[in-house]
Amino acid sequence: MQACGRLLVAPVNFNQRMPDEIEASVPGMEWELERYLEGRSCRFEVVPRKKFQKLWVEHASSVTSLYDEKGHEDPERYDRAVGLLMPSLLRDYGDFDALVIPYLAIRPAKLVGKAVYWDGVKRLLEDSERTQAAGVSVRTLVFSPDGVRLSDAYGGLEPLEVSEDGSRWIAPPHLLLERDHVHEGLREAFEPYLGS
Repeated sequence: MQACGRLLVAPVNFNQRMPDEIEASVPGMEWELERYLEGRSCRFEVVPRKKFQKLWVEHASSVTSLYDEKGHEDPERYDRAVGLLMPSLLRDYGDFDALVIPYLAIRPAKLVGKAVYWDGVKRLLEDSERTQAAGVSVRTLVFSPDGVRLSDAYGGLEPLEVSEDGSRWIAPPHLLLERDHVHEGLREAFEPYLGS
């Protein structure tokens, strides 16, 4: 198991919006993330949302878009934006070993009978009528103070449910209530950086 060192943690989903029922889980995810890091004996500081967003706009917005022509995140552009942000974070927060940028994300999943598999986890469904599956995951991007991406990983939290009309995915009402699921997802998302 790798030592955490001192981590600087960005607010969850600081620059993106999710569907309302998932967005409502952001404060709970931030709380769970802090508990997870405390449980790993990590020293960390969370940058307040408004401050991080302000710094991001001031420094990283010079990167014209974080997305390629197909609408997918471009890692090179994202990393460049983070690199532009780092001097201000070092100035304002002093030395740190890594910056953690967490997100909640909707991810594709594999359905096998009543089991859903994605991002290192397996969840059993009560509903066996489904023909497709997706899940909510936590994503952690971890960067060194000089802006080098150290890890980018996902950990599954809960499978999504299908709306009554079948037109969209919706978060289950128990999103983040199953603490074992949350900690399993966080463990998967941090494993490449912190080890198991």
